[in-house]
Amino acid sequence: LESTSLMFAYGLDLFFARLTPSGTFDILKDDFDHLLISVVLVGFVIASVICKKLGKNHTLKQAWQ
Repeated sequence: LESTSLMFAYGLDLFFARLTPSGTFDILKDDFDHLLISVVLVGFVIASVICKKLGKNHTLKQAWQ
């Protein structure tokens, strides 16, 4: 295992376990800044939409020249 895995087994009983390698290095800490990563992600989405629109406008202007 290279990262944390979740295992679920069912049959006569249910079994659920979190399996980790030598440590939990790939699990986010409790103080992870979720708001910051969300703002950055939304910013990238907005920037890509704006760049796409600017690219279409540029291509259209070049086609009319």
